[in-house]
Amino acid sequence: MIVERATGERFGAVLGERVLAPLGPDATSYVTGATLPAPYSHAYVSSNDPDRALFRGSQRIDTSGVTLGIAAASAVVATAEDVARFYRALLRGELLSPETVELMTRKGLGLAMYSTPCGLAYGHDGGLYGYVSYARVAADGSKAAVLLASGYQGTGFVDDLFCARP
Repeated sequence: MIVERATGERFGAVLGERVLAPLGPDATSYVTGATLPAPYSHAYVSSNDPDRALFRGSQRIDTSGVTLGIAAASAVVATAEDVARFYRALLRGELLSPETVELMTRKGLGLAMYSTPCGLAYGHDGGLYGYVSYARVAADGSKAAVLLASGYQGTGFVDDLFCARP
C-alpha cells in the first residue's frame, strides 16, 4: 500500500520495473492469483503444531496455495539464487542509496543485522504457513547464504552455510 500510494502504480509493476528488471532474476515472479507457477516447492504444516491452530484435523497439510495474496511479500515467489542476488545488489548500493540501506538496518525496516559465528551478516527471515526463508549476506555483498524450506527450522542452518568456506 505504501509503494502504491508513493508511486501511483501497482506494487507488481513497481517491483518488476525497479527491482526485478535491473537484477535480471531468472525465476522470480509476483503472483497475484491463487496458483503458483510450476515447478514450486510445496509447504506443509502439521496439525500437531499448537502455533498452527488454523489447520486442524490432519497430520500434514499442504499449504502451498494458502499464502498467496495475503501480503505483497507472500506473493513474491523466488529461488534462493534470486534472493541472494537481490540482497547482494541491495547491500552493494545497486537498488537503494547506501544511506537508505543503513537506515533500513538501523531502524529494522526489512533489513536485519545478524550475529553469526563468523561475524555480522545482513538479511531477513520470514515464514508463513509452512514456508520459511532465511538470508544472510556480507555487508559488502561478497558472500551470501539463503535457505528456503518447508517447516519451521531454526536459523542455525543458514548461519552454518554463511560461515562455511567454499
